[in-house]
Amino acid sequence: MGRFDNLREIEGLDPERDCQRIMHLSFGYEFCWDSTRALELALYRTYCVPSISGLLDRTGE
Repeated sequence: MGRFDNLREIEGLDPERDCQRIMHLSFGYEFCWDSTRALELALYRTYCVPSISGLLDRTGE
């Protein structure tokens, strides 16, 4: 995969019809480190809030 392959693909997409693909290419490849950290923080917050962790424990989730 060349350096500008994603850019060329994005330029050929329709912004309204292909918005998910554009987001995937932009965020997933250009900001992969950032997206991983964001997911880690979101999961950390979800499972560490006492009320949520208590609910998950009670329901067996």
